[in-house]
Amino acid sequence: MHPEFPSMASMAAENGKKSVILACEAGGSITATSTFPTGKASRSLKAAWKLLHTKTLPAEKVYHLEGGVIGWYQAGYPMNGDYDVTKAYNTPNAVDNRAIR
Repeated sequence: MHPEFPSMASMAAENGKKSVILACEAGGSITATSTFPTGKASRSLKAAWKLLHTKTLPAEKVYHLEGGVIGWYQAGYPMNGDYDVTKAYNTPNAVDNRAIR
């Protein structure tokens, strides 16, 4: 994890934003399933945990995009930039960082 991540997230939340949404390609989940009885870890879920565990941000400002960018794409929600679903789960995958606003 980038050592400046907590301070960067804190600054983002202070710049007039009501919350911080953390997303990676896979998304992960804290919901138990038959294949992932304790949930499925992901980079964005670990980042959310880091912000909460270190008390960098209060829980009401931290959101996690369950299902990740691929879930967003599969649900048909709008995106800016190109997303090549054939390369899904093979990071890095080019996604415009302005995709979710």
